[in-house]
Amino acid sequence: MKAQYGDAFFMQEGEFIPPEPENEFLKNIIAFEENSKNAVMTTVYEKIGKPAFEKFSALKENEINAALKNITAIMEQHQIYLHINDGPYPDEVIYTFITEELFDHEVEKEPVFGSGWNFIYEEFYPNDKADIERTTHNFLRNWFKGDLENLRIELSPQMITAEEKPLLKEEALKKISYFFQRMKIFMMTAIIYMISALILKVQRDLWGMQRDC
Repeated sequence: MKAQYGDAFFMQEGEFIPPEPENEFLKNIIAFEENSKNAVMTTVYEKIGKPAFEKFSALKENEINAALKNITAIMEQHQIYLHINDGPYPDEVIYTFITEELFDHEVEKEPVFGSGWNFIYEEFYPNDKADIERTTHNFLRNWFKGDLENLRIELSPQMITAEEKPLLKEEALKKISYFFQRMKIFMMTAIIYMISALILKVQRDLWGMQRDC
């Protein structure tokens, strides 16, 4: 089966899956492959019944929002969904995208396993600024949490340093891990110092009170 379908059937060495769930999983994968191979294709516009719609250029500004809601409602009635991860975008941008681009996109005439079709706007038009902001936010959050495993996910396989030298992920993680270890030692030392200073102050205050007596 692996020879026929490739890594879809790859299991890690020693990994155990009960026979019945494994058999059901494999049958679903085979059905998916066969359905995809023999699928009859159509366009999104044909799939939703070729509804009448106005081109963006023919709409007045106060008509765009209602037109967008109407066309997305028709799409969802036919199990076609457009997801927007990094919006909001102006209504005219999304309406133009749907009517002038997504409508021509090919889909299977019938959904595999009845799951419908899901599209993500940013897969057509990546939002680099939002991607950078999200990645930076996640990196800093994991950095301050000292979460090395999630930092491993955020880092690229290879990076470029400020000196324009290549740095592999594993090497970067070693440096980060060393920094975290040293930071823990520093924090413990700082805590011990503050506790010692507090104890010394209390002792001096007590000694002063005894002298006054």
